[in-house]
Amino acid sequence: MKFNFKKISAIATSVLMTGMTVGTAMAAGIRPADLGGQGNFAIVYGSTANSMDQAQATAIDLALKPSTSPVTGDRSATAGSDKATEDDVALNEATWTSVGDISSPITYKKVKGLLNEDLSFDDGNGDKDYEIQEKIVLNGDGNMKMKTTLDDDELKGVALTFEENDFSYHLCIQKTFNASTVGDGDDDEESIILPILGKEYEIIGMENTGTHSISVVTSSDATLNVGSKTVVAGKEIVFKTAFDGSAEILIDGTSKNIKEGSEAKVNGIRVKVVSIGYNSNDPSQSVAFLKVGEDKLKNTYEDGDAFIGEDEDKPTWVWDIVVGNKDSTETCIGVRYDRPYDLDKEEGLAYVGEGLVLPNNYAGITLDSLLEVEYQKAKFYFDDLYLYNTTYDRGAAKKDVLIVELEDEEAIEITDGASKYETSKIAYNSTGSLYAFLDEDYDYSSSGEFRAIANATAAVKIIVGETELVPTNTAGTKLALVNSVKSNAHVMTLNISAATTHFGTNKEDADANDVLFGSASDDISTADVEIMDHYGFILAEGSDVESQLEKDSITLSIPEEEVLATLSVSLDPKTSTTSTGSVGNMIFRDTEASSYAGKNLVIVGGSCVNSAAASALGVPSDRGTPGCYADTGLSAGQFLIQKKTIDGGKFAIIVAGYEANDTQTAASYVINNGVVEGKYTTVTSEKITTA
Repeated sequence: MKFNFKKISAIATSVLMTGMTVGTAMAAGIRPADLGGQGNFAIVYGSTANSMDQAQATAIDLALKPSTSPVTGDRSATAGSDKATEDDVALNEATWTSVGDISSPITYKKVKGLLNEDLSFDDGNGDKDYEIQEKIVLNGDGNMKMKTTLDDDELKGVALTFEENDFSYHLCIQKTFNASTVGDGDDDEESIILPILGKEYEIIGMENTGTHSISVVTSSDATLNVGSKTVVAGKEIVFKTAFDGSAEILIDGTSKNIKEGSEAKVNGIRVKVVSIGYNSNDPSQSVAFLKVGEDKLKNTYEDGDAFIGEDEDKPTWVWDIVVGNKDSTETCIGVRYDRPYDLDKEEGLAYVGEGLVLPNNYAGITLDSLLEVEYQKAKFYFDDLYLYNTTYDRGAAKKDVLIVELEDEEAIEITDGASKYETSKIAYNSTGSLYAFLDEDYDYSSSGEFRAIANATAAVKIIVGETELVPTNTAGTKLALVNSVKSNAHVMTLNISAATTHFGTNKEDADANDVLFGSASDDISTADVEIMDHYGFILAEGSDVESQLEKDSITLSIPEEEVLATLSVSLDPKTSTTSTGSVGNMIFRDTEASSYAGKNLVIVGGSCVNSAAASALGVPSDRGTPGCYADTGLSAGQFLIQKKTIDGGKFAIIVAGYEANDTQTAASYVINNGVVEGKYTTVTSEKITTA
């Protein structure tokens, strides 16, 4: 699909004001209350429509967000419906270029709603087509990681952590694009309108000398007749009087006469009189074409500057700008995360059900879930006991041993020469050598007692589901466990006293190196919480490591299989706020009918491109063009806003135009004026008939 972005009127960063009705102040824009309140409505665009319809759905969605903005940094987010998901992410993942379906960079090939279109732009030598593509990049500086309490025992659980530059969004133009030809319309240089994070920005300059930068129009267009009004930043702007070559502009009681082609700041609002349609016979019938904005009509942003709406001193998101050289490098414009990982402030991390969300709620990465697995608990403790030999004789004296006890009476498998046994308890001496096992059902008169092992080299496995642990004795008084299904990865080492009566140096005390967990060098003996490693083993579950070791015992919860995380990168993730609860993810394709069933709807686009519109209008959804144009009764250069009753006592607001650019104007009108039913002309937004 190809678009000529020069011909699209930009969605400015402030209020949209195109096409005001003559002599009428702008009404309150569309509000959640018009649609039954937050959580009771959805916005639907056509899955086969021009992607401009999706942009208008996003613009309406943003206008309907509550006054307390949704999370645009980390936390409180779950995946949207258009997503790429990977459910085999290791709990210590740190390399994001090879993580299955979310391998970075992520494009339309994985998240189909990300743009991959042709842009038509006149570089001074006629229109040329350039491919534009949206990309989401993970781990820009190599610090994005999955972590458990083994990495930081102050974490509340498994978390995705990130730092500056670890998550970014880019809109890239292929390298044959000549960025130096972008201008403000002077000297035959055209501006270019790019869709960035679901909003369209008119860019009037790109520089890559020194710090890369772009110049962006931050004003909105207003077409006003004498006496008509519009509103910017809460201030009323009135075209009061027309003169030949100038216009008198009144802003909240302060008046200024501004020459055609000039601009001025009036009562905190910047106004440029682009041109005047002066009627010399009746000046009261004159028309002024204005650019209006808060403080500035344009702004230049350098790479690393705070993104629009961010705190200038401590931004969460900053501009990420690379202006390429023709035929050499791509031009990429977007944003990147700019906060450090700070556990104390709970910044730079996301637990299950949370994530990192881009501005405008455009896209995000979410930690959706952890694999639910069954666990079996192993207990390690000291005791003294009698041992029976193979001729049923009990030893003369009790032996001090370290006992390993499992819940399942067949969880431990012993291979002793030609003999094999299954049991729930085994005993070790101070050097980590197998001493005995609990003889439970092997037809010995001493059944129920510990039986000495005949072969000191007997092999032992602790088997819980797919997980197999192998106890091994190491140099000195130590017992180690390795995970045989993960290439004998180290799980835990216990330091045993020479007398086999306690852990470490001192009895009933948590000494350094009593227990090494995760790697063979991670001493967590004094941790005052339970600890999970990167496979999913949990030490001291329900308690804490230090207090268990002070009793000279420790528990290890063994998962039946490796615990893996599910992560998604999605468009329009669901977010929540402290004041309104769940919002966001109100936007759906028409093909996702089950997701928006039972809600009031804002339907973007007519029945030609949106089956939800066809359903609301009561016409077939497969009529094709030109027949479907008759469904709305629109002609070229017109748009419609219409309210229809739909199933379940709900209603739908149809926001549709004859063509995609007409639909864009319809969306702008609804955003600024609310649901005012009728058929309108696109050029002036003047009502033709009542719908």
